[in-house]
Amino acid sequence: MLEIWFDPAAIAIVFAGTLAATLLRCGLADCRIALAALSGLFDKPFAPVLGLAGTLVALAQAPGASAQDSGLVGAIAMAVITTLYGLVAANFVFAPIGSAIGRKSRKEERDREAVLEWLEEGIRSTGAATSAAQPASHAA
Repeated sequence: MLEIWFDPAAIAIVFAGTLAATLLRCGLADCRIALAALSGLFDKPFAPVLGLAGTLVALAQAPGASAQDSGLVGAIAMAVITTLYGLVAANFVFAPIGSAIGRKSRKEERDREAVLEWLEEGIRSTGAATSAAQPASHAA
């Protein structure tokens, strides 16, 4: 039973392929930024929906559906297990990480805006903005 659910080749295809595709698509610099943003991302729990998982589990348990078989049924079994791994990885690993990085990025942007507003208010309250603008108006 365990050999149906644990296929190292399928795991390697899904995770190594996803990581390689991400690196090629985003570049090394963006991947470093994403890895740096991973700290503290798992503070809040999440609950993804896995409607396809039941179908994949049932197909993987079909008679003769062993990924170690060399025939067509074995190839289909590996495809089903790989799809299940991809579904789990996408919903429990990569989508939450992407969403968390997006949330953190939006928070950083709001924080930057707050600092700029604070700085602008400080300049206005000192009158530096109006005194700097007055000499230009007198010259005209």
